[in-house]
Amino acid sequence: MKRGALSIQFIFLLFIGTIAAVVIVGLITGWAFDARTLMNRIFQPDEPYVPDSQRVYIYECDKLVGETIKQAKLCNERGLQGHVQGEICYSIIMESECRINSADITDIETELADSLITVDLTQLDTGNKDKLLISFDNRENKVIIE
Repeated sequence: MKRGALSIQFIFLLFIGTIAAVVIVGLITGWAFDARTLMNRIFQPDEPYVPDSQRVYIYECDKLVGETIKQAKLCNERGLQGHVQGEICYSIIMESECRINSADITDIETELADSLITVDLTQLDTGNKDKLLISFDNRENKVIIE
């Protein structure tokens, strides 16, 4: 074998080794950045992954209207920024015997109208509801409380 032929083989092997090293480092880096999602899947397998939903528990009835208004404002702000697109922002769960009534609906509507937030309360009814869902309609830029 000639000396030149041997060095060409080593250059070829060096080239292939460099490409393999770049690919392996890229795979390890991709795995490291995806490790957070992997940990969520490992430690929370029972619950579906909902990235932008929160539950708010109400134990005292007098905090229901204020908490609903606060969460509706937050949902509106996040929706206008593009963080929420049509899905539920917040679930307000009433743990005690609290139920929403027509006076509460009027208070919510008045307060949100004063804040220049468009809100849709047509699906909100009084009665035996123990949960309120607050979502953002990004097509019409309004908060929906049902």
